[in-house]
Amino acid sequence: MDLELFGPRGAGIAQVKRWRRVPIGRPLLQQFYGEMTHRRFAYGYFLTTSRFTVEALEWSRGKGITLLDGPGLERLAQLHFAAPVARTSAS
Repeated sequence: MDLELFGPRGAGIAQVKRWRRVPIGRPLLQQFYGEMTHRRFAYGYFLTTSRFTVEALEWSRGKGITLLDGPGLERLAQLHFAAPVARTSAS
């Protein structure tokens, strides 16, 4: 896990994948969810500069995981920063 979060909703975790071409699939989310439940985190955030597969999106529903992909990150950057430029050099 990349971050542990603590706040009014309890404890949570975040995982970030800086990938360009490879979409995030169900197996990575299952591994993330396993870590989340094993460590008893109330919620999780999985962020990527890539995208999520349809199977991953469907599997994650109702599990307390918020997914944010590259286009979503760009929208957040545009909302909060002036003239953002997203770059990735990873796979």
